[in-house]
Parts: sequence; C-alpha cells; structure tokens
Amino acid sequence: MLHMINKSPLRSFAIEDALRIASSDDPFLLIEDGVHACRAGAKSEDVVKKALAKHKVYALKPDMDARAVTRVIDGIEPIGYEEFVDLAEKHQVITWT
Repeated sequence: MLHMINKSPLRSFAIEDALRIASSDDPFLLIEDGVHACRAGAKSEDVVKKALAKHKVYALKPDMDARAVTRVIDGIEPIGYEEFVDLAEKHQVITWT
C-alpha cells in the first residue's frame, strides 16, 4: 500500500494516522502541502524520522520546489512525476488528508 500524504503536518495528523496501520514494507509519498513534513527542523521532524525507521519515504520534487522546501530530512527521497506514476502502478494507493 502506498500512503500518500497531501496535507501539511500543521493542519493534519495524517502521517501519524497512516503509521498506525502501515505495514513495514509500505512506502509513504509526501505530495502537495504534505511536503512541508519533509522540511528539516520542522515540528513534524520526529514523526517523519519515526516513519523513516520502518518505511521508505518519498517527496514529490515539483511540490517541494513550489513550496520552497530545500532543507530536507536525511533519508527522504525526492522524486519526479515519472517515479510517482511508477509507485502508483506498483501499489494500491490510499490518500490521507
């Protein structure tokens, strides 16, 4: 299952909710305002590091660029639209808001 997070961690508990049910091999993808969670030094950094301990975490690079997210937590992999499509084809998708 691919867990897509599209809301800012300041406005949603989506990452925490997804972590409660995610299997250890489930990847996470931060998109839209969800990319704010990958910002190094953000309030959500501890939660994201908890996710990274068990899951692969990706962030959509065009959304990061649009929101000026440049300092990223180590371990998060920025990806483009092509990789996004590949992930969506490989996994069932659940979007957390």
